[in-house]
Amino acid sequence: VEVPPASKVRIVHFSSSEQPAPPRVSVQAAAQAKWELAARLSRTEGKELKPEDRALLSQAAGAGTGNDVVWVFPEGSGPWSWTGLGSEKDMLHLKRSYLLCGWALEGRQVAGLVRALELLKAQFPKSEFELISDRETGMLTMHAALLRPLALDRVHLQALPASYRA
Repeated sequence: VEVPPASKVRIVHFSSSEQPAPPRVSVQAAAQAKWELAARLSRTEGKELKPEDRALLSQAAGAGTGNDVVWVFPEGSGPWSWTGLGSEKDMLHLKRSYLLCGWALEGRQVAGLVRALELLKAQFPKSEFELISDRETGMLTMHAALLRPLALDRVHLQALPASYRA
């Protein structure tokens, strides 16, 4: 999925309903751990998953609720993860390279999440939408919700930085 300019969003969609339009779509700004689970699932086809992975997957699949769950992996996470690419200095260099282009990494991540919401809303126009954060994605989720409030019926924030708390 392309998000202008030059940003990509990876989406993993768990559909638990047989209906063409699920009653609710839970969009989760996902952290690296969920991408690793999705990668393990694609390699093992679910046969060799740990019990905690099965529980997370069951939760992701909506656990029989008929609702769809979508994991959205913004830039720097998921298939484009920068973890393990180098030292802290190398990571700082990557973040500063965005500034040289006139962007901020966090801005591109929020733009990717907003674009994913727009695409999903276009695909399921009659469904309710909720936006859920992982521990690491609370700030991104909050900013995406502020930019597209009419597209959302609910927002669940798990962990915001101290500077954002009242």
